Amino acid sequence: MLDLARIAVVGIAFMGFAFWSATLVFGLVGARRLRDLARIESPAPPTWPRVSVVVPACNEVDTLPGAARAHLESSYPNFELILVDDRSTDGTGELIDTLAQQDNRIRAHHVCLLPAGWLGKVHALEAGWSHAEGEWVLFTDADVHVAADTLEKAVALCEAEGRDLLTVIPNFVPVGPLVDAAVTAMARSIFGGGQVWRAEDPDARQIAGFGAFILVRRSAFEGSAGFEALRMEIADDLGVGLVVKEAGGRLAVVTALEHVALPFYESLKQMRGGIEKGGIGIIGRYGLPRLLALCTISLLAELGPFVAFLPVGVPWLPALGAAGVTVALTASLGWAWWLGRPLLSGLLFPIGTALNVFFNLRSGFVGWWNGGIRWRGTFYSLDELRRGQRVLWP
Repeated sequence: MLDLARIAVVGIAFMGFAFWSATLVFGLVGARRLRDLARIESPAPPTWPRVSVVVPACNEVDTLPGAARAHLESSYPNFELILVDDRSTDGTGELIDTLAQQDNRIRAHHVCLLPAGWLGKVHALEAGWSHAEGEWVLFTDADVHVAADTLEKAVALCEAEGRDLLTVIPNFVPVGPLVDAAVTAMARSIFGGGQVWRAEDPDARQIAGFGAFILVRRSAFEGSAGFEALRMEIADDLGVGLVVKEAGGRLAVVTALEHVALPFYESLKQMRGGIEKGGIGIIGRYGLPRLLALCTISLLAELGPFVAFLPVGVPWLPALGAAGVTVALTASLGWAWWLGRPLLSGLLFPIGTALNVFFNLRSGFVGWWNGGIRWRGTFYSLDELRRGQRVLWP
């Protein structure tokens, strides 16, 4: 038994060192391959095409005014702002009507009934899309703030390079040490593990689409399977990137820390609720055992360097642990710096990892126990979620 324990500890320590070495390499590659929107100088098109900014909102009465104000302060000369009230009960619908009365660039749309076979967010996006008139459509969220020149720089880039979809890595506004640590760990996992820079390669399987900012060419999205194919897709933002790429569209991914910002999660409670869809997505496609395996591997890999300090009678193991911790800290702090996150959130990566694993496990068990998930007031069974998924989870 002692030999088996020793072998396990050594194996986990090596796994941790390998994982963090790969994370460091991916960070270096991402920093080199992903351009910064603020530093991209693209020529202006002969005429600025019309852009429709679609903002679905469900009970967003507190965050929507600031987000709408930021869009209205845009220096882009030709845009409309479509605010979609998705069955809100907190006064968001009335707020949208008031905003539309105050500015003729705003168009209000109300979703009063959710058709069967649709996720609420996806249906709200479809509703906004169906009312959009622009040659380009920007899908964004009701808590996202954009800088005044964001649309100009984004449209100019796409027009100059012949891109059909542009999505960005935004600035996640810091809210507190624990939430920041968890968000940094999550962002590192999504952007690094997903190798999002490869989404620009038409021959690579990677896709990209981040809900804070997805700018898509109308003709490209019309030529794709569209929201009809994503009716029950939990990862709706990635789904948009998927259908556009499947239809032959060219994707672009950039960082936009100076141009697009949002408080990803404002509390651990809010984060717990937000992650529920992720855990449900995994067990919906693969089942609870797969979720357990993924969470276990993730926890062991990220904390593996610390395991090397257990007293199992292997003289050289602490040296491997010290090397692993050094690489882990370098990679985690490097990712935090590159993503514009507080360095403390990178330093606290063990806590961030543990929180993410716990939230995913919890959401998976809750979904398995209940046979599905209640989202935006509607219950969806695992069977219907499984049938509707298009985006492959890990």
